Amino acid sequence: MQDFNLALKLDALEPYALRGRGKIFYNQKNYYSALVDFDNALVYGAHKHRNWWRRGKTYLYGIKNYQKATSDLQQAIKLAPEKKLYWYHYSVAQRYTGDCDIVNSFKMYLRLCESKNNCKKKRVRWAEDSLNYINQTRNLQVKSTGNTKRCI
Repeated sequence: MQDFNLALKLDALEPYALRGRGKIFYNQKNYYSALVDFDNALVYGAHKHRNWWRRGKTYLYGIKNYQKATSDLQQAIKLAPEKKLYWYHYSVAQRYTGDCDIVNSFKMYLRLCESKNNCKKKRVRWAEDSLNYINQTRNLQVKSTGNTKRCI
């Protein structure tokens, strides 16, 4: 943290130092401070996929604003569509919002996992089981409300 704070004293607009400090805040569960740093990293020119991904994860797991998480993770995917981890977190966000396009996200995540063959088994199993359930029932359990949404 000290190194990032020193870097930001020298250049308060340094987006990589902001992202680094934001990551530390996130790990400390100081989500609002993390968001400030991720927001500033994006404002000051680092429109990098990692900044969108980190901000999306903060909204998803920390702040629990699933709409914003979905939007940010979608932006990360636009910039780096080959990142399987982004697809996984995007699927999680879609599960909370009840977005039926989750089927395509699961398929992409599983396809990337197959080709790179280094995804966590628990995540792959969750994606496969969820995809099978949706395909069989045409229903999606919306995690944030507990309701069932019909997906055709």
